Amino acid sequence: MLRSPVLLAALAEAAVPGIRPVKVEGLAVPAGAVYQSAHVTGQDGRVWVVRSALTGAAGAELAASDALVQLLDRRLAFDLPRVEGSARPKEGPAVAVYAQPRGNALEWNDLQGRTAAARAVGVALAKLHDVDPRVVEEAGLPSYDAETYRQRLLADLDRAADTKRVPSALLSRWEEALEAPELWRFSTCVTHGPLRGEDVLVDEGEVSAITGWEHAGVADPARDFSLLWTHAPQQAFDTAFEAYAAERSDRPDSYLERRIRLMGEMELAYALLASRTMGEEELVEYHAEALEELAFDVEDDTSLVPPPRRAGIEPIDLEAPLDPADIESVGEGDLAPDDDLTVEIPVRVARAEGDAPAEDGATSTGATRVDAETPKTRLPQRES
Repeated sequence: MLRSPVLLAALAEAAVPGIRPVKVEGLAVPAGAVYQSAHVTGQDGRVWVVRSALTGAAGAELAASDALVQLLDRRLAFDLPRVEGSARPKEGPAVAVYAQPRGNALEWNDLQGRTAAARAVGVALAKLHDVDPRVVEEAGLPSYDAETYRQRLLADLDRAADTKRVPSALLSRWEEALEAPELWRFSTCVTHGPLRGEDVLVDEGEVSAITGWEHAGVADPARDFSLLWTHAPQQAFDTAFEAYAAERSDRPDSYLERRIRLMGEMELAYALLASRTMGEEELVEYHAEALEELAFDVEDDTSLVPPPRRAGIEPIDLEAPLDPADIESVGEGDLAPDDDLTVEIPVRVARAEGDAPAEDGATSTGATRVDAETPKTRLPQRES
């Protein structure tokens, strides 16, 4: 149940004595969200963030995430919100209060390609994904390998199917991707969870803080990009992804972008499930309609999974030793010894479908998405 901004301000004062609120601003709650927030300004002009869970499960996640934030805070260059106090009202989950980090929150829809902000997002995620995963285990948060994470997504797919509100074409599309072995051979890493624009604060072209750590864990790096992919302009996503690939200590796996698309599409199903859990029937209808639109948009798209290998064609082992006897000499003796056959040929290296961006020193056409001809799925936003 949503709480009024005035109540959130009162809870903030109870959690952190001395705030003495003089102003409160309730923030928009996206459709299907399980948290709400407000900015509270104290008498001294300092701004505080009050974060309130809307379900019991979300309240437990809110409490658990603070342990991870304290462990990550000294490992990352940007700020993380450390809880200064909490309060539990007579009814409903507790609220957490922390000082407003410096910087301005982003909106993925407005993020521009080839900008410092877009590159900074990619670099920040790379730094997070390079953190030792053992910190998540120390904090007691969920930790998955690629197979167990895939099994979790299959279970989520079953829950979505049980609602009878997700088009069967989408369920089949997602199941096909989840059953494609090539997509699920990768190393999991520390992840934030689906990253919203408002979770990322930027100051002078650098990420100054990231908030909203309630869904953190060790999982597929694709989950952190899902909302960026669905909401940001393509060039902005490409800029962030190129910066991410260049900054990672390990090269991203070849199918990361496909899994990003998959999780971006499934975000609509998660929003539907969350709305149903909260008993928000109007929101359930809203997301069900969005899922119908998505099914229509991707009706002819088959790019979530790699194309099947043609029968009779074996993969070439590029590292196998070459037998000189296998080299055929063509036209031997036909050329004059003084002929200069050197030809300058300009070469542009293009990414093959499914490849990650080129490493430093290579020429690249850019982080071309595998679905270049398919319009991006946009997850609807709704204020309440």
